[in-house]
Amino acid sequence: MDFEKNNEEIVEVETEEFEDTELVEFDEEDLDSMEETPPQVEVNSGNNGNNGLSLEEQVREMSDKLISTVLGENDECKSLRKLLFNAFKPDIFRDENYVIYKVLYSFKDRDFLPDAEFMRMYLLRNEWVLREAGSKINLNAYSEVDENPAIGYIMGVIKQYNRLSKEKNLDLNEFKLIIEKYKMGFQSLAIEEVLDHSKIILTEGLTENRKHLQGYEDSKLLR
Repeated sequence: MDFEKNNEEIVEVETEEFEDTELVEFDEEDLDSMEETPPQVEVNSGNNGNNGLSLEEQVREMSDKLISTVLGENDECKSLRKLLFNAFKPDIFRDENYVIYKVLYSFKDRDFLPDAEFMRMYLLRNEWVLREAGSKINLNAYSEVDENPAIGYIMGVIKQYNRLSKEKNLDLNEFKLIIEKYKMGFQSLAIEEVLDHSKIILTEGLTENRKHLQGYEDSKLLR
């Protein structure tokens, strides 16, 4: 999971055709208020603890729980889907779940749930969704599936959609709890990413976008 190095980019998303909603945003002031060592977040809502998962793995599992719960047509799923739309923009998710939620969010004002077949057709006709995702996905993750990496990734997205649609749904209280845990986990990972890159720039130096960054002054650019 590759998280943004620019704090403001973490929550930026195209909004030209979406209505204004109350959404979770993490700006520089939020990040600066956190301690140097990000808190660890336990993901499971049950009694099994985090089963030794890393923070990144916990965040991924929470992401799966949130997305799987809204992939249903009953009234409860519809209500939870609206709750998730009001809580998060697509940019807060990563990998296949980012793409799934991006499509769901794009049609949030329509009275239907995109199914796997719709999602496949939509993505095949709108590969820009993948190509403009940047570091939120690894476009070459399924390159062995098809010579066109976008086609391979679409197949991976559909496989993930079908898997999540069969998972057990969270109830309302569990869903709200996982949303709050996901906020903390995602922000902690973002802070870790910034700190890790700052350390590399301070010591070894780092080349990004054809620009070499090294030393204390350059490291502050990521804070």
